[in-house]
Amino acid sequence: MAGRTGTPPPFAPMGKRMWQSDIRVVSAAEQQPKIERQPEHALMVVSYPVLGNCTSVPFKVMEDVRGEDAPWHWNLLFDMQPFEGHEMFAEWESFARDWYDLAGDRDEGRRVAVVSGDPLIAARFATHSYQDLFPTRQVRLFDRLDDAMAWASAEPVPVRRRVSQ
Repeated sequence: MAGRTGTPPPFAPMGKRMWQSDIRVVSAAEQQPKIERQPEHALMVVSYPVLGNCTSVPFKVMEDVRGEDAPWHWNLLFDMQPFEGHEMFAEWESFARDWYDLAGDRDEGRRVAVVSGDPLIAARFATHSYQDLFPTRQVRLFDRLDDAMAWASAEPVPVRRRVSQ
């Protein structure tokens, strides 16, 4: 670590030593999620930004699908691998309410794949928190994007749960 002198700043995450030269300026475009549609698989891929401090990803997805004729036909894949921010669970709860106001149970059997190595996301999956938000969909966590793509691109399968009204 030639050229680094002094002590690292106190805000270094999880005991990691950070230096001024480790800090990267992120453009506004890099702070926005990217949404890509693959109509041949009825798949919407949402790639999280590096930092999530600017835009709520669930809000951005809802904003994007509101103009769709039938957004409930899309399987969803959230690629959270590069994400270094914090996603508030309350934002996902709000997204789920808005989603079911829009879709009802017309998306039964569709899929939601999440790609992440974040321990908090894994803990939420372990307690079924995400599945509870999307009771008519199949929801799974993946650590590899290609596995998530293959699973999310498959045909929908009924899940035998209904949205309580």
